[in-house]
Amino acid sequence: MSVTASSAITSAVVAGAETGARVPAKTLSQEDFLKILVTQITSQNPLQPNADLSSITQMAQFTALEQVRQMQEMMQRLGDAQQRMQAAALLGRSVAFESETLGRVEGVVEAVAFDADGPQLLVNGQLYPLWQVSSLMTSAMV
Repeated sequence: MSVTASSAITSAVVAGAETGARVPAKTLSQEDFLKILVTQITSQNPLQPNADLSSITQMAQFTALEQVRQMQEMMQRLGDAQQRMQAAALLGRSVAFESETLGRVEGVVEAVAFDADGPQLLVNGQLYPLWQVSSLMTSAMV
């Protein structure tokens, strides 16, 4: 029986699936990028060595873009965590808000709620966003 290239590939894929072969990653790691780079350099045409440099440049740009995206995610998480800590630090403290509808509102932070818009402070039975805090007040010492 003769085996064609497509049936050999299909057999290999099915055999790999049955043996629990590794699932390919969705992103390229630095190691993957270097392997591709070395493969391209070693298999390039010696009479036209710069012909494949554009694809190498594009791959480097994609890698840099992915790193920037990951850094943005980390910075966002860091900012969110910092806001949560700031809100939690205000529990029991006297604060003032400048509200468009109520004017200046003063009171003690009774609770902190976290939602998609960021931390919310419960003052005088009303929730206010953390960013609306205009001042912190100290209690009179006895």
